[in-house]
Amino acid sequence: MNERDPKEIWSACLQILKDLVTPQIYSSYFEPLEIVEYNGKDLLFLVPSEHYRQYIEDKLIAHLRRALHKVLGKNVSIYYRIKMGNSRINSASPRYPAAPQYPRRNQNVVVFPTHETQQQHTVVARNITLDPQLQTEFCFEYLIKGEGNMAAYKACKNIIAEYTSPRTKLPIYFFGNTGVGKTHLIQSLGLEFRKLFPNKVVQYITANQFTQQFTEVCARKKKGEKEAINDFEILYESINMLIIDDIQELAGRYATQDFLLNILERMQQNSGQLVLASTQPPAYLTGFRESLLSRLKSGPAIQIVHLDKARRAEILRERAQRDGIEDFPEDVIEYIAQYIKSNVRELIGVYLSLIANATFAQKTITLALAQEIMTQIVGESALTQITLDHIKSGIAKIYKLRIDELCENTRRANIVEPRQIAMYLAIEYTSTSLAVIGQNLGKRSHSTVLHAAKTVRDRMDSSKEFKEKVENIKKELRISD
Repeated sequence: MNERDPKEIWSACLQILKDLVTPQIYSSYFEPLEIVEYNGKDLLFLVPSEHYRQYIEDKLIAHLRRALHKVLGKNVSIYYRIKMGNSRINSASPRYPAAPQYPRRNQNVVVFPTHETQQQHTVVARNITLDPQLQTEFCFEYLIKGEGNMAAYKACKNIIAEYTSPRTKLPIYFFGNTGVGKTHLIQSLGLEFRKLFPNKVVQYITANQFTQQFTEVCARKKKGEKEAINDFEILYESINMLIIDDIQELAGRYATQDFLLNILERMQQNSGQLVLASTQPPAYLTGFRESLLSRLKSGPAIQIVHLDKARRAEILRERAQRDGIEDFPEDVIEYIAQYIKSNVRELIGVYLSLIANATFAQKTITLALAQEIMTQIVGESALTQITLDHIKSGIAKIYKLRIDELCENTRRANIVEPRQIAMYLAIEYTSTSLAVIGQNLGKRSHSTVLHAAKTVRDRMDSSKEFKEKVENIKKELRISD
């Protein structure tokens, strides 16, 4: 057989798949597929609809990989392209990769009855199925790394590397604004942990989900289910890595906090790893028991900040490449990355809206179309160009300085703070180079500009008052995230 002939490859695969699945599955989901490209390592399927792609990924991917491996004698990367109308392959139609190979199965935890109910012979040990709630698209392979998340990424890798160490496992706390990629990072950690330690139990859960579970368990206990609390405790104590997202949402929920603290203490005794994510640093958490807060603060706290423009553009290029759109216009990428600054979700949302409009309206992806979509999503005011001159004049007015005073080469105390804030805003919200920023603000070097921006970020993290001051300056200058 000619290994590069897609039709022959698929014909041979179909003969194998006939014996692996029911006739209904075979005729409904495998017969309609076509292999349209094969280059020796990547294989592209044409599928009738998104439903087919999703069903194959969720239910049939193992059978598909098995048949391909048997025919080709090796593993290949699988991609999908959805058939659009009468066209076999539409260049605007996304090309979807098969999900990375991570364990998909649920986990089983054995729950034993309490001593009291054991004596009554009313309850026996039983299995409880636990869904880890991990999404394979949130994996390390799809994580774009940059200065804003590199420390957090290395911390996650270190947790994996040190897991078998006998040392006490301290909680790790990631924090950052909404949309900077916290959920992607902690889910990546959970996926990697499952892959490397398949016999260990992982659970990703949001603070609101945990509260809801605890409330339901308390209600069951009131109705006479004596084992409800016991089951819940043992279930969580059996988890080897517990990942709690949006921990700040537990504020004021003191009964839930007390129960969580009890679980965390037992987890630590059993060498379990706690991973937390929040929109706020630990010092800013309010409405928490001091005992729980102390436990949350006992390990490292690592900030994730939004990625710079270059990394935002890289996210868009990587996503377009992953979707098989090889000629995504560079000017469109630069335009989107310029204006969607602080929220990766919004960045991808604009990209997907652009793809959807281009695909279903049969339009070409252009800068004009991108501008139209951006206006609909973020509004015209957010697309106003922020310039270094705008920042300089605004800062000078707020601090009651002349612009030439702000820009002169001096270390006077009344100049240092406004100049540092101006440098920070220029880095974050303009495309001006570091050299130009430094030249315009005190004739400083690019390293001094970077240091000034870091000083402002550090002060915002440690001082609520200073953070509010910077936010008010941004409002005054009409700078939005």
